Amino acid sequence: MQPIRRALESARGAGHAALIPYLTLGFPHLKASLALLEALEEMGCDVVEVGIPFSDPVADGPTIQHSIDVSLRGGVHLGLCLSALEELGNGGPRLLFSYFNPLLRFGLCNLTAALPASGVSGVLVTDLVPEEAAEWLDHAQPARIETCFLVTVTSPTARLERAARASSGFVYCVSTLGVTGARSKIDPRARETVERVKSVTDLPVAVGFGVSNVEDVMEIRDYADAVVVGSALIRALGDETETGALVARAQDFLGPLLEAAHA
Repeated sequence: MQPIRRALESARGAGHAALIPYLTLGFPHLKASLALLEALEEMGCDVVEVGIPFSDPVADGPTIQHSIDVSLRGGVHLGLCLSALEELGNGGPRLLFSYFNPLLRFGLCNLTAALPASGVSGVLVTDLVPEEAAEWLDHAQPARIETCFLVTVTSPTARLERAARASSGFVYCVSTLGVTGARSKIDPRARETVERVKSVTDLPVAVGFGVSNVEDVMEIRDYADAVVVGSALIRALGDETETGALVARAQDFLGPLLEAAHA
């Protein structure tokens, strides 16, 4: 069993949920984002989503779009991210979070060859649907790269089954329709969607999009195997640029969420 799935299975076996925070590499600058990644791994986050900046992040809301724009203006790109991660060394399980265009431009063969040294064991391609994923899966599966596909609260059963067959790390349930971003509450249909996914696969199921506080984490942990938090964490970092202060802000924000997930 590969690291990401093993981390989520371990959390499930211990009777709690895994916490998966998202970071945009290069925000507010590359050195700080790497320090944040290291800090999140050291504080016990089960998996970290490592966001790769892309110029057309159609699934992301204003908060993450802003972080991506800052990263791009700083000259950060996929190749630089992978080199920086390799230099940082292995930490906890890392999930590359990207759109497909940067991966294609980098080269899928080049990507699967580079990922192990960067400490990345899985990839979530935000805008790649299972029906169009054959080329990516042909590269990822032989290289033992974990794959994760998205489903939504409106996905029919056939789509859930297809996404589960294409996934090897976990299935990602988008909790609400629309782009990423903190919401006032989690869509109640998320619970039913997770139950439907679990009826067609034994893979772990994570819930994300809209998670903003301890109450959200406590609600989701009751029915899902993992909770993903992105925009709320980026927002908590604010406009701080000093590395030590950024790490403190991340730890202050995520500490209670991690405790809630692991309770």
